[in-house]
Amino acid sequence: MSSPTRVLPREARLHAVALAQGRGGRAARLRAIKADIDRNLDRRHRALDSFSARQRITRRYAQRLFESEGTSFTECVLGRRLARAHRLRSNPRLAERPISAIAFEAGFGDLSYFNRTFARTLA
Repeated sequence: MSSPTRVLPREARLHAVALAQGRGGRAARLRAIKADIDRNLDRRHRALDSFSARQRITRRYAQRLFESEGTSFTECVLGRRLARAHRLRSNPRLAERPISAIAFEAGFGDLSYFNRTFARTLA
């Protein structure tokens, strides 16, 4: 005799599917932090504390989330800023825009640091 199939509420099923696909609560938190980073890249002096506070998690927990991907908050922000700068620089409509304006729009506060970092990623 087979056991009866248990029907879970819709939310529970979605949560179970997300966990099974490796997109559990930790991954969802990390995605939320990264989305917050993307929305605030142009703000130069943003610290992990402000992002973790908005997600209502501790700074250390946020650090662990990034560590689980083999990176850090700082590396994530830098990578996203560089990617934004690359997209802006590659946009033909923005070809006349000075590189300094692109760097500042991407969130870099120091043009020399941007130039060194951008060149290093192209090497």
